[in-house]
Amino acid sequence: MRNCSLTRLLLHKTSRTFHDTAKAWNQQHLSKWKAILKEELAINVPNDRENACIYRVPVNMRKVQPDAYAPTIISIGPYHLGQERLQAMEELKWKFFHRLFRPKQPNGVELDPAMKAMEDLEQDARRC
Repeated sequence: MRNCSLTRLLLHKTSRTFHDTAKAWNQQHLSKWKAILKEELAINVPNDRENACIYRVPVNMRKVQPDAYAPTIISIGPYHLGQERLQAMEELKWKFFHRLFRPKQPNGVELDPAMKAMEDLEQDARRC
């Protein structure tokens, strides 16, 4: 019986020492990671809009798991526009459009200035 208690005591002491050592090791590495991430954030990275791009998913990637790249609720952009299964959201998009572009309503916006802003951004958008 005494031998069993001694074994339990040794196991308990060993696991506690290991746990405390692991905890100290984790704290040390966590501190290092925090310092590295703070250094990274201090680097001034230019906002390079010229290189922004939206890519079409290559066909060979879509073949691996086709559903991963297909919208299930709403289409944004031209690739899935007009698909039957997304039509319910198309109607909702038009409702939001009508709600947004009513300048006399609270938070309403005038259509002409918004269209002008989009025209000004068109070439940049097409480059993406």
